[in-house]
Amino acid sequence: MTSSSDKPRESKIPVFNSVEEEAEFWDTHDSTEFADEFEDVDDIEFVGVISRGYISMRMDDHTLDELQKCAEAKDVALADLLYTWIEERLDAERKSA
Repeated sequence: MTSSSDKPRESKIPVFNSVEEEAEFWDTHDSTEFADEFEDVDDIEFVGVISRGYISMRMDDHTLDELQKCAEAKDVALADLLYTWIEERLDAERKSA
């Protein structure tokens, strides 16, 4: 015989439709609110850690706003848009060299 306590509880954490939606949720919620839903992990193995280079640059507000509008119009993250544009430009430079 199963009791109602044997039923899995419905999660208080919503199902997200995008990474941006999930990021917004976690920006406005504290993970400790959901501590009873997390499972302990005893054994973690990191395989194939990817090293990435990062760049930081100053930009005036107007240019940054324009770039953000372009990214929003294309429904992509700003970093993804910039990466794509840089790759396209590098490809053009390689072809003209």
